[in-house]
Amino acid sequence: MPIGPDSFVVRDSEPIATMLDDQVVMLSVRANAYFGLNDVGSEIWQMIGQPRRVEDICRMLSSAYEGPEDAVVRDVVEFLEGLLAHGLVRVVAQQEPQP
Repeated sequence: MPIGPDSFVVRDSEPIATMLDDQVVMLSVRANAYFGLNDVGSEIWQMIGQPRRVEDICRMLSSAYEGPEDAVVRDVVEFLEGLLAHGLVRVVAQQEPQP
């Protein structure tokens, strides 16, 4: 399922993540890989601790960084699709309860 502005995304429970020097680093046994996120990626990771609408993420980032909204949407969707491809996030229904 592709991610779009109306999609709700949340972190998957599998990767082990921690903050290191204001950036998120994580280990995924399932993906057999280690991941490091830059400042903006780390900010997005913090936002999706609970299901969050992609459009809301983009609006917050566009406001904080004063970027053109269409570029922010494109970059955020691309970033989240990369996380999805590695099994680090899930697309969920808005009301999905968290474990």
